[in-house]
Amino acid sequence: ISLGYSDQVGYMLNEDYSRFNARINVDNNITEWLTVGIQSFLSISDYSGVEVNPRFRYEHNPFIPVYDENGEYVTYPGSQLLNPLLSAGNDDLDKRLNLSGNIYANIDIPFVQGLSYKVNYSNNRIYKSNYGFSEVGANLRGSGYKTESINNDWTADNILTYSRMFNSIHNVNATFVYGLENRNFTSTNASASVFINPVLGYNRLQAGSADLYDVSSAA
Repeated sequence: ISLGYSDQVGYMLNEDYSRFNARINVDNNITEWLTVGIQSFLSISDYSGVEVNPRFRYEHNPFIPVYDENGEYVTYPGSQLLNPLLSAGNDDLDKRLNLSGNIYANIDIPFVQGLSYKVNYSNNRIYKSNYGFSEVGANLRGSGYKTESINNDWTADNILTYSRMFNSIHNVNATFVYGLENRNFTSTNASASVFINPVLGYNRLQAGSADLYDVSSAA
């Protein structure tokens, strides 16, 4: 059993990242000829925060003021380019939950020397939540979105192995494999722009202009 936590600050604004992970591995010799086991893994990752677009790092004069006399961000400091700190302050949520596991059983066929059979099943499931809202989007009129997606993959393997030496000089090794694989994906996205009231951000997309709603789904 193991537990872990990572918290990375990064060098640039909003490059921070955090992750919690847990793992449980179990192996059990049921009999002399039967072994079963499981490996399971859980991780919760947080990538939230909008990084500053790299182009702003060299297209803006590093000496121009980004705040006005009232301490507010200047929208267009010294050029037609948007203040990069405005987009860096966007509400942004990017979290992922990953569950994976592998179960197996290994059988040494007791009545046939050198013959063994292994069955292996693994499953990997990922939940992603990505929400964002920018008050400076849509030409400073506000834009937001919410996206939910689920990935689920599984594989199953059947492995038959025969390995034996005869008369101390002849070796026979043979492996037969039959496997199955399945991949599924589903997602739903909703977005809006030109907000009447931006207070609740991506948690009230209906506050955007009705003729600019966008809804999509995929699988």
